[in-house]
This record gives sequence, C-alpha cells and structure tokens, in this order.
Amino acid sequence: MSTTPPESEINQGGQEVQEIQAVQLKATNRHIEANRVIRVAFNELRTALPWKKSDGVPTRRKILLRAI
Repeated sequence: MSTTPPESEINQGGQEVQEIQAVQLKATNRHIEANRVIRVAFNELRTALPWKKSDGVPTRRKILLRAI
C-alpha cells in the first residue's frame, strides 16, 4: 500500500496554500495602508495641536500619543 495521497488531493492542497497566501498578502497590504493613514493623521495632529496648553496641561495630542 502506498501512503502517497492521490494527485487530486495534492493539487487541492496546493490551491488551498495559494488561497491562504493571497489572503495573508491582502491582510498585510491592509495593515500597511492602515499604518500609513494613522501616520499621516498623527503628522497632521502634530502640526495642528501643541503638546501642552498654556497652563501646562497635556493636550489631546499628547494623550493620544501616550495611548499608542
């Protein structure tokens, strides 16, 4: 008896691997795009808001940055 699976099962396994890799690539691309959007938003915050108010209290920008 042979322990090698039939060729149809091997091909099906290869297709599943390709599908998984395609999904992982899409997820990676979405993460890269999300990180870029977040980075741009924080750069805009940096230019729009000061670090502290005139009374020395941290602003939302500083609080947001600490949260990350």
